[in-house]
Amino acid sequence: MRKMCKLLCVFMALVIMLVSTPMPSFAKTTKEKLDEAEEEKKQTEQEIEDAKDGVNRLNSQQKKLESKLGDLTNELEDIAERLNQLDEEVRNKNQEIEETTLALEEAEKIEQEQYEDMKKHISVYV
Repeated sequence: MRKMCKLLCVFMALVIMLVSTPMPSFAKTTKEKLDEAEEEKKQTEQEIEDAKDGVNRLNSQQKKLESKLGDLTNELEDIAERLNQLDEEVRNKNQEIEETTLALEEAEKIEQEQYEDMKKHISVYV
């Protein structure tokens, strides 16, 4: 029994030593993990805010570009309309040139006939 008592005392002493010995606490490790998770959460939240800011900037740029595209489209339509007007003016001028050319040919023909008639009249008097 003494042996058992000694053994029990040794066992109790070991248990007391183990319990009273400062062990690396799991609470500290958990706290460190919690702090790391909090830091990671903050970084993620900052990345989300940065991404939202980027999206807002892109939306703003998109609106500006869409507005500019609308202005350019209107300008292009005005240019197309002006080109159509100029095309019509060119066709009208070509028609005028054709008519004037025909009138000139007719006038030159009449002039030539009058010249021939005048030569005949002069040759009669000479």
